[in-house]
Amino acid sequence: MTIKDILKNNFSDLKYTILRFPLAILSAILLTIVTIYGNFQEEITYRYTVLLAVFTVGIFLFIFISLLNSFLQTVFNKAYYKYLTNLLGIVILIGLYYFGKNSNLTNYIYPSVFFIDLLYLTKKFGTIVYGLIVFFIVSSLYIEKLNNPRGTDIYIYKIIRAIGISVIFSIVILVGTQLILYALSILFFDFIDYRYFMSNINLIMILVNLIVFLSNYPKASIYEDYIVPKFFKKLLINIVVVLLIIFGLILYIYFAMILIQRRILVRQIAYLVIVYGGFTIGTLMLLNIVDNNKFKTTYMKIAPISIIPLLGMLFYSMGGRINNYGVTENRYFVVLIGLWLLFSSIYFIVNKYKNNLPVLMVFSLLTLIGTVGPLSAYNISTRSQKSRLEYYLNKNNMLQDEKLVPNSDVSKEDKLEITNILEYFIYNKDEKELPYIVEIGDDFTLDTGKYLGFDFYYSYEYEMEENPEPETGIGISYQPDKVEVDNIEEYKHMDLQTVFNNSIIGDYTFVVKDDNLEIHKNEEIQAISFDEINEKINTSISSLEFELEFSDGKIKILFYMINASSNEPESFMATLLLFTD
Repeated sequence: MTIKDILKNNFSDLKYTILRFPLAILSAILLTIVTIYGNFQEEITYRYTVLLAVFTVGIFLFIFISLLNSFLQTVFNKAYYKYLTNLLGIVILIGLYYFGKNSNLTNYIYPSVFFIDLLYLTKKFGTIVYGLIVFFIVSSLYIEKLNNPRGTDIYIYKIIRAIGISVIFSIVILVGTQLILYALSILFFDFIDYRYFMSNINLIMILVNLIVFLSNYPKASIYEDYIVPKFFKKLLINIVVVLLIIFGLILYIYFAMILIQRRILVRQIAYLVIVYGGFTIGTLMLLNIVDNNKFKTTYMKIAPISIIPLLGMLFYSMGGRINNYGVTENRYFVVLIGLWLLFSSIYFIVNKYKNNLPVLMVFSLLTLIGTVGPLSAYNISTRSQKSRLEYYLNKNNMLQDEKLVPNSDVSKEDKLEITNILEYFIYNKDEKELPYIVEIGDDFTLDTGKYLGFDFYYSYEYEMEENPEPETGIGISYQPDKVEVDNIEEYKHMDLQTVFNNSIIGDYTFVVKDDNLEIHKNEEIQAISFDEINEKINTSISSLEFELEFSDGKIKILFYMINASSNEPESFMATLLLFTD
């Protein structure tokens, strides 16, 4: 094959990809331009991040619309609907931009790193953006196959394959181009400007990565003759399935411990069940591409059943959290995913894997419900937490005629709950949800004591008051730059030693006890109090020394260094000279 043929084939593939996904690629181009622009700005705003979010949603939205158009073509065999769906997509993005722009008018300044920027999206707009991205991604897995569900497993495998190809291709190009930029920077310009390297990352990982992915995106065929590579089949059945079995056994062992020992469920159990159930359902959707054998057949029968008891743990755990602390976005989505896992498990048990599309369709539907509308995660959690807040405010007579009334006589438990809920609203909700806070304005967070009657009260303060740390006792820390040794003529012997609690030097044993350093010799005990040691240290003496008398003679102790705490005898350490007569 000549270079001309290679270029012709590649150009033909690129042309086909652009014609198939025109607006998705345009969105990627705009997103790349905006991110590169941000790299060269010292300050960027929240509205800039909104623009990033809109173009990101646009990529997945228009991929979905292109695939939807392909499906509609098989149904109606008309061309006009393409204009309608694309126009609808543009209207959605325009509406999303204006909603995001007006949802937070404060200008936030932070580095322009694309994925980090998107993490700053919070409150209602953030929930909608993330939800729409997930909805369009999942819907794109099946929309083109709606009237041709056969071979869905191979169709999804080919999408995974396209992702793998695009990632590997992009990383290779990225490494090569970054090395070229580095060589140009140090050889010709004598400095390295990170902005060009970041811009190169944006160009490769957004635009090039997407084009390569879309050029390998499968068409809605039956794929009866398609042969899946053996390595992928082995990876699926011999590694992924085995790891899921081990993961599931660990969860069941923990489940058994809970039942036998009647222990409290750890909060993370719900998320572990979600991970196990999600990967199990995803694996089951692909297992039909693996050749039939006894192990595969047995696993496909048992796996969906194994999810259901674990979901009982999930709902029990989340039910307790919601009952005690109300609904939050995280808890809402955990329960929603749990319901989807329950549906999927029952569906696979009953349907015997004949058609996997309903599993994906239900996930899309639940995602849309949780993202927009009156039953969305944002709205449900807002109502729940607002109801909890007003319960505690009314309980303590702090809310009258939709206005806050300060009250200092509030229990620690109620202070903690009020603080937690208010902080949740401040950082996760729009201020307008609490009119009595909006009326006060920014002064509220600057002086909560004025408006509540008490400053924000945090869990660590509650824990410290309920479980105060034990007294630390008397502490000593002494290590002078130099030590003077005087009046030692009457002593015949000298030992330089580092001693610890219960250390022995000759006939003498050093013991820390009751705020004292005791020196034992036979049955006699002499003691140096920690207070006395600290008193000498604080008088700026030239040497820290003590003389002690025993029945058979005197000793002199000169400290070079000492660290001690009366409540922690084992921490005692000292370097000293011991003079004996």
